[in-house]
Amino acid sequence: MGLEAAKKMGVKCISIFGDFDLVVHQVRHQYQCKHLSMKSYRNYVWDIVDNFFDAFNITSIPREEKSEADSLATTGGTFKPPPMLKIKHEVEIRHMPSIPDNVKHWHVF
Repeated sequence: MGLEAAKKMGVKCISIFGDFDLVVHQVRHQYQCKHLSMKSYRNYVWDIVDNFFDAFNITSIPREEKSEADSLATTGGTFKPPPMLKIKHEVEIRHMPSIPDNVKHWHVF
């Protein structure tokens, strides 16, 4: 979803910092994907990168920095606005498969 959001904003050069070494290495062509669902996710990333971004880099977050990333992810995922404030919050609801069927990369290693 982050890549899709960057694409919609018109970002052309992007650096990704991942907290799961296996996924980072799979996207960087360093490890194989053995499960079909992981291949589909990886191929979807490759498809976006190849067809939209001019520059792309993905790096693994060092272990000592992962607790901060985990905290940020948890906070973002559990945020609930206070009910009594008169502030509008925009929410986008998407009804689509997590992996579209138009992915071009189907590399088998």
